[in-house]
Amino acid sequence: MAVALPQEFIIQFYKSDDLKNWTHLSDFGPVGAVGGIWECPDLFELDVDGASKWVLIVSLNPGGPVGGSATQYFIGDFDGVTFTQTEYLDEIKWIDFGADYYAAVSFNDAPHNRRIMIGWMSNWDYAKFIPANPYRGAMSLPREISLAKIDGKIELIQRPVAEGAQYVREIELTGDPIVIAGGIKIGYDATRNMVYVDRSPSTINSAIHSVPVTAKGGSVAAQLVVDKGSLELFIDGGRQVITDLFLL
Repeated sequence: MAVALPQEFIIQFYKSDDLKNWTHLSDFGPVGAVGGIWECPDLFELDVDGASKWVLIVSLNPGGPVGGSATQYFIGDFDGVTFTQTEYLDEIKWIDFGADYYAAVSFNDAPHNRRIMIGWMSNWDYAKFIPANPYRGAMSLPREISLAKIDGKIELIQRPVAEGAQYVREIELTGDPIVIAGGIKIGYDATRNMVYVDRSPSTINSAIHSVPVTAKGGSVAAQLVVDKGSLELFIDGGRQVITDLFLL
């Protein structure tokens, strides 16, 4: 079992034979982003090039890359007692570069050995101001999580689950932005080599969010899921993701 000590920025690991009596095994942290409380830890094993690696998910609020709440991850080894980070020791790795993907956790024993993750599609900076009744936001589309070795580095890959294919639009991002409902723009800035979501027309959470990419031939392939007031943008085969709400 993994539990968070929120204000100490520590994840503790425990074991139990009966789910009643628990023995403390080890601690991980403080490390990574510590600008807000830690919560919602998740630890799971994934294969990469025939080898085993473990991923530790930790959410924090505030302190995200665009403000407010966000979710970070660590890649390493777990021997049943201790989690040891082995990748990106001096770099904070974010699950999502938008404002609205938080408290992400995954499912065990999914069909076909897939690792499926889902997150809360909102941000504690403004969740209470969203003019919706009786709900206060929604969950993201489920994502399939994997690891891949790219240019010698292990990267976390996120893609929409195959079961949601009917909602996914394949797009090519160039210097001419794609405009969706209400003037929300999605595009590629070649001068900065960044993919961006411009939700400036949004009435509450107006902002522009961007992420560095590796473009080929002046464009970037992506997958886009758009709902009434949200978008999920999976960039460059799922190497980066931007999830944003917009209120028009």
